[in-house]
Amino acid sequence: MARGVGTTVLICIVLVLSVVALSLSGAGALSPTADSYDDGPTYTGESFTEVWIGQELTLHDGTFDGDFISIAKGPEPSDDTDAVVTERYNDSDNTVTFETDELEDDEIYHIYAYGDSDNFDFHGEGFRATSEDLEAEFSSPTVNEDSTTSLSIESERDEQHLNVTADDLDADELESIFGAEHTHPAAYDDAILLENVSDGDSFDADFTDIDIGDYEFTFDVADSNATATTTIDVTDSADYAFGDVSQPEQGEIATIDLEVTDTDTAAVVLGDEQDHFESSVALEEIDDDEITLEYNTHKATSTDAWRVHEDSNASVDSAEVDTDLDTDEPLPAHRWSLEVGNEFEDEDTHELETAFDRDVLNVRERTTIGETALATAPADATLTDGDSLEEATVTNTETVAEGDAFLVTIEDFGAAGLLETVGSGASLEELGLELEIEEQDSGPVASTHVWNTSADAQSEADPLDVEILNAGDAYDGDLSMLVTTDSQAESLESGEDYDVRMLTTEDNAYIDDDDAIEQERDLSVVEREFEWESLEAMPVASNATATGTTTVAPGTEVRVTADSPVEEGGFIQMSDAVVTEGSAGEHTFDASFDFEEMEPGITFDLFAEDPYDTSDPAAVHEEVEFIEVGEPAFEVAAEAPTSAVVGEYALLEVTVTNAGSATGESTYAVTVDGETVANETLELETDESKTKTYEFETDAEGTLEWEAMTVDDSESGTLDIEPDEAENGETNESTSDDADDQAETTASDDGTPGFGVAVALGVLIAVVLAARPRS
Repeated sequence: MARGVGTTVLICIVLVLSVVALSLSGAGALSPTADSYDDGPTYTGESFTEVWIGQELTLHDGTFDGDFISIAKGPEPSDDTDAVVTERYNDSDNTVTFETDELEDDEIYHIYAYGDSDNFDFHGEGFRATSEDLEAEFSSPTVNEDSTTSLSIESERDEQHLNVTADDLDADELESIFGAEHTHPAAYDDAILLENVSDGDSFDADFTDIDIGDYEFTFDVADSNATATTTIDVTDSADYAFGDVSQPEQGEIATIDLEVTDTDTAAVVLGDEQDHFESSVALEEIDDDEITLEYNTHKATSTDAWRVHEDSNASVDSAEVDTDLDTDEPLPAHRWSLEVGNEFEDEDTHELETAFDRDVLNVRERTTIGETALATAPADATLTDGDSLEEATVTNTETVAEGDAFLVTIEDFGAAGLLETVGSGASLEELGLELEIEEQDSGPVASTHVWNTSADAQSEADPLDVEILNAGDAYDGDLSMLVTTDSQAESLESGEDYDVRMLTTEDNAYIDDDDAIEQERDLSVVEREFEWESLEAMPVASNATATGTTTVAPGTEVRVTADSPVEEGGFIQMSDAVVTEGSAGEHTFDASFDFEEMEPGITFDLFAEDPYDTSDPAAVHEEVEFIEVGEPAFEVAAEAPTSAVVGEYALLEVTVTNAGSATGESTYAVTVDGETVANETLELETDESKTKTYEFETDAEGTLEWEAMTVDDSESGTLDIEPDEAENGETNESTSDDADDQAETTASDDGTPGFGVAVALGVLIAVVLAARPRS
């Protein structure tokens, strides 16, 4: 490439980093001094590979043979390349300085040297221009006046110097915040400089004597274009108060509500030295005005007893416990004092620097555990934890089919803290419990068979395996366990009855030996039985249903097959039925089929398959016949007057009759004057009727339209409500006519024209008196 005298130097672009470039001596090959914080690196013969955009790059090397030095990008020199920066060597010390503000991020650049001739010298040095990522953040978005927080720095560079400014703060105030030992004069007014800052460095920030308000801090890297901003709100003095404090039983998890104002830290102390128990917790990163603190009363001797509720924005910084309680001993029932404040006097004490509020955590004596209940679930239910228990169909019953899951539940067991502590995979022994199963009738010779979960009892009993399903996070207050009997020396047998006992042991942390609990329940293990209800025929219908009974657990899915041989219907249909709970261990299942296209008279066989044993059908019904089934027809008959006077009593009477040839259902509705007065479903057998009456509102003149309807029929009419003219002082013609008719009827009935009953009776009395003999 050539250049003419007085013409612009032509620069070649190179895109590929020269593989022969030597290793970077370091962007920080020259450590900046107090006089050169904004100077970039100076290189004196060392090769380099990286420059941070915005740095002032100085080359000092007599090996660059030429009067001009250029920085250009591109894979190879060419005539159409453009120089990015061009500078002339200093005649005295062979030094040239480049500004890198305009370099492009993540691009490769090379150095070219030019002499007095038309040719240039490709020097071969190369580097990558890189934008620096810088982040600065206070540990909390708020800080109380006269309080201290911290500032953290994250950077891609090993070391840099940061100019710090903030709105409405001068250099003296900034120096008071970050401390004189960390700060130096900056390159401009109202700024300070943090020297030799590395990635991950943290600085204390003391806001004593800083006015209340919001401040935005800017951090500029002294020798590059990198910058970062962060804000903090300096607030009034913090305040703390207790909200609701629960009253847990022993072994439960207490909840303590805290109201926190203008701060992101808090400290809480439970108990006191006088009671020989003190447990304290320091909280940080509080981002709500109200938070909930949780305390596991079963883990009183552990610092892990404290935690923040999952819905609260805060975290535990540290916790301490001092107590005379034995290791793993739960917190006794007592009214324990509570204090809340800003922080502890020092990390080795439970003394608050300032106590803002006091309350009481009232731990109550544990009440008696609830009843023991027996339950079952389908044989194919996968019961391994609380989630699977929640998803399974579990039915409380004392009758369990052979092969189905057998569960025992202690209702209202409580002690959530205990269950959380032992976690999933806990044993009954850890809970101070023992489960025993004993055969009720062993016969005249054999001894009674017993199974027991306790190792101490297994010298006289077979081991009983029990898996607690809902310990840990899934615990809901009821303790549920799966009893596995198939793995025992002798399984529980169908057709046998057993006593199931739940007992507390001496290992129970909450029940003394004198108050030991023993609860007993009867268990019947029955065979897996399936049976069809009386089913000689099925209708030709789209929703034909076959119903069966079974002893297996509700929730069991039963595959039902309708199979008709070729000489009959020549079809196979399948239906999945689910067992639903019945009574006394007898449950039901309904299999629905679409038989709408079948011909009456053909037959089929019906098979039910037990998912526990698919080798043979569990229930068979042979030669079920299709029959024609009629349809229901819901007819409507209604009676109502056509007119009435205002205030007169008037009724609408509706009768619905199933005049069809089959039992069925129909919607039934009645409207009066546009309003629905009845809307329901009626189920009627053939020729069955139901009658309902409705009173019209006749308090105003007008016309009321009414309608009664079913899916098959309807009837409608009107009622005219007229004024009552008699009340207005006028003769009511219809009333007068009725009176005349009544008079005529009376005369006709008496047989005495022109006379009333009273006159005739008077004549009769007179005749009788005249006929009496005189004395």
